[in-house]
Amino acid sequence: MKRHLAAALLLSASLGITTPAFAGLSLEEHEARAQTMTVREAYAAYEEWVKKESRYYAEPYAHRVYSLLKEAAAQDERHAKNLAQASLNYGRLLLSVNKRDQAEEILEEALVLFQSQYGNDAPEVIDPLMDLGHAETKFLSGTTGGKYYRRAIEIAEKLEGEDSALVGQLYYEMAEQQLVMGAGKRNLAVGNLKKAYKIFQATLGENHGRTALASYRLGELKKLDKRYDAAAEFLEAAVRVYDSGAPNERLTQRMHTLLVETYEKMGESDLATKHCQAVGRIKEANRDPVETGESYEPLFLAQPKYPVSAQRRGLEGTVVLELTVTKDGRTSDFRVMERYGPDDFVKASIEAARKFRYSARHENGQPVDTAGVKYRFVYSLR
Repeated sequence: MKRHLAAALLLSASLGITTPAFAGLSLEEHEARAQTMTVREAYAAYEEWVKKESRYYAEPYAHRVYSLLKEAAAQDERHAKNLAQASLNYGRLLLSVNKRDQAEEILEEALVLFQSQYGNDAPEVIDPLMDLGHAETKFLSGTTGGKYYRRAIEIAEKLEGEDSALVGQLYYEMAEQQLVMGAGKRNLAVGNLKKAYKIFQATLGENHGRTALASYRLGELKKLDKRYDAAAEFLEAAVRVYDSGAPNERLTQRMHTLLVETYEKMGESDLATKHCQAVGRIKEANRDPVETGESYEPLFLAQPKYPVSAQRRGLEGTVVLELTVTKDGRTSDFRVMERYGPDDFVKASIEAARKFRYSARHENGQPVDTAGVKYRFVYSLR
């Protein structure tokens, strides 16, 4: 979010950062190197490893920045704002690497510093409050960061209004954290996600990326609950926006894949076709490796019915089918390549394979048939 970025840029700009380049060190070597660095050097290294998503390597540099600025702030109050941001950066890293006690201690310190520097109800205070809420949700079973989240929401509502995009974003972040980490709090998370979605709809409109992202997450959850009609509605709303603004993104591909599965579960196979083709188009646009043989995996699988006669006799086996994936993402031209077990396994395999849906391979922007695709069926009673 922009509020995160703005605070980080404050520290970066005030220190006059240039980026270092070093790699191939062990964690112990990074820790030793960090101890020799100035604030500027350590912050540059921290930024580098955060960009590379190497949290464990970033941690010693974040700690070094925090430690040096803490010493500096004790001597000169002018360093206090940078110390506040350094504390938040360090606390977040500790949270991400599951160092609970340290993370909570440093984040509490960050909150106090932000309040003293900006005021108790300043927008800058929202970040440490949200991170403390995330920490409580992550580490304390059965809790959901309530007191911190509530206060962050209250500040945002005072600043920008109850139905502002900022409030919607906070509800969205709460929901995401509760879904991932909040044991037994799924209903609460879904409620917060719905609040975020409604606020985004009202303030940003149906075609905004945040609205679409919330719609996607709701569709994903509805699908998990086997509420396929509602899932399709949310996912279609999301994919319309992403097809327009980010047509080749992996998240767009994921939305189309979920819609294939959803429509097949609804018995609406024809509605799945355009999404099979969309996945194939995205793969071609991203120059994904051409899938052949058994590497060409279905988007939707139908499980074969275990033949009753084979089951009664305790028979197990394997069938490898070769088939053609059509330009609609359907299957045809079945051929038995391998078989171990009775003929009933072949019949069951073909019946299941007829229901498979694949991404439709594209050439020069157009869907084409793909022959020679293989799928292995394993029949086991264990």
